[in-house]
Amino acid sequence: PEVIACWGFSYRSPLALEVNALAIEHGKRALFGTVEGAIARIGPFVIPGNTACLVCAESRILSNAGPDEVDIAAAYGRRYAGRIAPDGPAHPLFAEAASRLFLLELTSVLTHYGARTVNGFVELDTSGADRRFHRVLRVPRCPGCSREAPPRIPWDLTFEPPRRTT
Repeated sequence: PEVIACWGFSYRSPLALEVNALAIEHGKRALFGTVEGAIARIGPFVIPGNTACLVCAESRILSNAGPDEVDIAAAYGRRYAGRIAPDGPAHPLFAEAASRLFLLELTSVLTHYGARTVNGFVELDTSGADRRFHRVLRVPRCPGCSREAPPRIPWDLTFEPPRRTT
């Protein structure tokens, strides 16, 4: 089966969100990864209909953020709507190491050898050789991966009040 690999775009990037939407719409699996300054993230590995998507991951990341970070994330999306954002500053050796780990994860996905980023992502930082796994569950009614609720016909029906017969 096909896998879409999306490396190097911020999770907030309109392009990454578009790749996420296309993967879900067409039922294709997708692996995401990025380096943003001193932090790299590998994952989530999105299996449409089964696992959390990129929008779920970003929602979970921002759920622990303050109002300023949420505003900055929204402004970033508006600023780069319809175009590719420039790469942010990152140490070249750190970016290369993270990209190689992304390729190892992609190889695990393609060979069915136990992908570590199903329902989560691995976060690396430049402060040490420490890798942290963050579990990501699907967000209820996520705008990225939840299907619209089917029409609730019984609830939408209207009835006329009963008429008295004499």
